[in-house]
Amino acid sequence: MESTLTAYISLVCVSGVLNLFLCLYAFLRKEQIQGATIFMLYTLAVSIYCFAYAIGLTSDTMEQIMFWTIIQYIGMPVSAPLGLYMVMQLLGKQMKLRYGLFLFVVPLVTLILVATNSYHQLYYKTIVEHAQFGLPFLEIEIGPWYVLQGVFTFGCLFYACILITIRL
Repeated sequence: MESTLTAYISLVCVSGVLNLFLCLYAFLRKEQIQGATIFMLYTLAVSIYCFAYAIGLTSDTMEQIMFWTIIQYIGMPVSAPLGLYMVMQLLGKQMKLRYGLFLFVVPLVTLILVATNSYHQLYYKTIVEHAQFGLPFLEIEIGPWYVLQGVFTFGCLFYACILITIRL
């Protein structure tokens, strides 16, 4: 089982590295690439998520896993609205600043709720640690904000797909 986990962690890390290279490429050519700033933020967010997830998979204790889960949520919840904003920008659709900022309220609240979950259980209702294959394994029961974050994420992605489909 360890070789399978190692291969999986390696793939996640490769994804993170590729996203960092894309971020660097966009940075070096930002004058020539339309929407480079949003693309850089998007690839940086995905990289943070990938690396934190990979490190979390190598963690030995529940405390370490929860720490790296919080770090994951620096990148994961903002990736969907950044992706939507990137699609809108590339399609030439304008978004008012207040709507653009509103897109990041849910991800910000999500990060705060994940970081403080032990006080309110709004994101994860219960987290139970089990040992599996010599590694800690968490059994998680999702809370109401987890569902809201999921709906928000898939809503952003779905709307971006609709915009692209209409454009075709």
